Parts: sequence; structure tokens; C-alpha cells
Amino acid sequence: FDLALSFENGRLTSAEGEALPMVQLRGGGAVLVEVPRAAVAIEVRSGQGLSVRREAVLGWHGRIVPRGLSTHEAPCNQRGLVAFAGDGRVFVLA
Repeated sequence: FDLALSFENGRLTSAEGEALPMVQLRGGGAVLVEVPRAAVAIEVRSGQGLSVRREAVLGWHGRIVPRGLSTHEAPCNQRGLVAFAGDGRVFVLA
């Protein structure tokens, strides 16, 4: 990433307490990401949520808040889902 950006290491946790390492980038500049397969950007808007498998999340852009879903909240009691709310785009592995 461009050195004009600042960064902070963190974790995206699930409701079960499992964590996925993440890096938060701030500022203006370029970022290059190499992924093992195709990736897509999914638009998220206020009032419309998005739930995806935690392992598929590459990152997000905009005013978006992630939240790990418990098995009781998730469709079919699935484990490892993350819900996103707000306005922006979520980048996931296809």
C-alpha cells in the first residue's frame, strides 16, 4: 500500500469468538491486493444488510460496520457469518 496511508492491525471476530486478522487503512493512496481467486464488490445501503462467510471477506470501503452473527441469528444456524450494515461496498472472494 501507498505510504501516504496509515494502518492499524485488528481482528474481525465472530460471535463464537473466532478471529480473522484484518488491517485497517486510512487516508488517500493506492492499495494493491493479490487474491487466490476472483473477487467481487457488493454494495451495502442503509436499511439493507449483507451477511457473508467470515473467511470470504477481503475488506470494505465506506461507512460500514461489521458484526459477527451468532448461530441463533444466522440462517440455518450457520457458524462464521458476518453481517454488514451501513453505506459502502464489501469486497469478498467469489
